[in-house]
Amino acid sequence: MTRNQYNNVIQWTLSQCSDSSGDSLLASREIFRNLGIPFPNGDYTEVLRTMMSGVYMGWSICTIEQAAQCADQGIPAVGLSTSRVIVVMPEEAEEVVINKAEEEIVSETAGIALPAGEITVDERMDMQFFAFAEIENQNLAAVGGAVRIAGRSGGPGDVYYSAPRYVSTPGGVILRDTPNGDSVGFVDTGGKKVSVTLANKSVVIPVRTPVVYKDGYQWIRVRAYITHIEEVNGRNRLGEKYIGWIVLSYTRPIPTPVPNKNEVCSTLNADLKADQLAMLTNARYIHNDLRMQSSTYSWTNNAIYAILGNMVQESSINPNYWQGGHTNDMSVGYGLTQWTDASKYIDWITALHKAKEDIDNQLYRIKCEVRLNLDDQWIAGNYKPSMSFLRFIHSNESVEVLSECFLRCYEKPKYVDTKVLQRQRLAIMCQDWLSQF
Repeated sequence: MTRNQYNNVIQWTLSQCSDSSGDSLLASREIFRNLGIPFPNGDYTEVLRTMMSGVYMGWSICTIEQAAQCADQGIPAVGLSTSRVIVVMPEEAEEVVINKAEEEIVSETAGIALPAGEITVDERMDMQFFAFAEIENQNLAAVGGAVRIAGRSGGPGDVYYSAPRYVSTPGGVILRDTPNGDSVGFVDTGGKKVSVTLANKSVVIPVRTPVVYKDGYQWIRVRAYITHIEEVNGRNRLGEKYIGWIVLSYTRPIPTPVPNKNEVCSTLNADLKADQLAMLTNARYIHNDLRMQSSTYSWTNNAIYAILGNMVQESSINPNYWQGGHTNDMSVGYGLTQWTDASKYIDWITALHKAKEDIDNQLYRIKCEVRLNLDDQWIAGNYKPSMSFLRFIHSNESVEVLSECFLRCYEKPKYVDTKVLQRQRLAIMCQDWLSQF
């Protein structure tokens, strides 16, 4: 599509939009429908939340400058807030010939579609921009995939700066940063301000937005997941995703090579949800191990993300975790998947003269369960349609479907229906984390 064709569709659609004059969401939805471009359903907040996911139907997060460049090339672009939509038009395009009645309608819909240069500073501050294209950003590429908050122990490589307490950003986000850089006020994808504490060694992932230079500091936009808070005011927040800005110097890259066995964390009863770096390290080790099996027993990525999401809740992916911290109580759960009673796994591995806390031994147990269904660990009929464990590891169903399947067929907790959404969110988190490497 050329710049002029893109402009013509916008202008023609607006000339026909007498019923939606003033309703920028309805009018923009008509524009994208006529362009043949997907656009989310829902109200302003729901549309913004969907687009901010970064994975909606070919749309990418971008700056207003990138949106302008795309529009000038005939590539659809849009600015979104929780109360308005602006379709970004080309800066220069041929005039569209319309009659007087249509001209009056276009006048009534003014402000629904604008060239980037006519969008005011105040409007830009309240908006996030998107383009129907793959947007690459060299500034963020240099940062690497996932990054973590620098520790406060003063260890090698940690560099600290005294950051400003508040900073305004082009995305309309206000970030609150405490003097030591650990507590950050994020804005969630629905535009609601929330308080999120990022502990040391929290994993954050850069969003494809340029580095912002403000008050002498570099800020990057990131998404982060909550793993250390179970419930606030009756609302379960485990696995929730938030987007916000953080000082670049408070982060450092996570090494890209697959972790080796010596890097795996198996500290007795350590809750790794408060140490996302350790949890990610263990998750990457498990992912590599299960992917490297022979073709008959090699796991799909989605199946691995599903089991890891369940492990986050069961053991925080710590192979040496006893349920509730009840060390050596054989009646409780133990290990990555919290085998219950613990004796089910420990008696079996002891008979093989192997260490119970060794992550390789626990993965070996899971592989034997796939092949032999030891102790009837997997109950295929608990999920509809029925799925065997072997079929599960080969499945390319969605992460959400496979997470629920593993929960019902393998973990089998009480009140299982109340746990499905949480496990799905944690599986999606693991997918997001591991996809960066």
